Amino acid sequence: MDKEKIKKRAKSITADVLETLFIITEGFADLATSRAATYRHLRNYDRDYDWTESKLGRWLDNLRYGKYIKITEDSTSKKSVEFTNKGKIRIIDSIADQIENDNKNRFVSFDIPEDMTNNRDGFRRAIKRIGFKRIQQSLWVINKNVSELVEMLAYEYKVEKYIVYIIAESSDIDGIIEKMLK
Repeated sequence: MDKEKIKKRAKSITADVLETLFIITEGFADLATSRAATYRHLRNYDRDYDWTESKLGRWLDNLRYGKYIKITEDSTSKKSVEFTNKGKIRIIDSIADQIENDNKNRFVSFDIPEDMTNNRDGFRRAIKRIGFKRIQQSLWVINKNVSELVEMLAYEYKVEKYIVYIIAESSDIDGIIEKMLK
């Protein structure tokens, strides 16, 4: 298997684990910090996947070391788990991949101030990852209903007041957009 296939499979498995952890909300902190508890819960949740405690432990460690999740402990030694921005964005990526084309173009335009360069660059990378194509410097287009995902990304990057989201059934550049999105 070549390196690209291995990398793609690893990303897919990471996304699967993140999605599963995202769905399981009750007792999440205990599950993420106790491999045995997580293993038992996942075996009951997803019987089709060959979960083993050691596989799960490795993936949880990889999620933590890859900075997808963060485990913290408060003064009473109670542990909690939080998805990092990287984890949230990875989940958004996998959700975007499953959304079907509905033949309406969605445009995102933004004018984010220069003092927010990191936020702007992060937002730009994120919308590109979910499938947006650049038409102009800060005008992007996609043909899927990803409004909620764009809203979450804008919120995560703290740029929501600088974003405009437009839905159009037709425009004078439909032919160009169609070629771009194929």
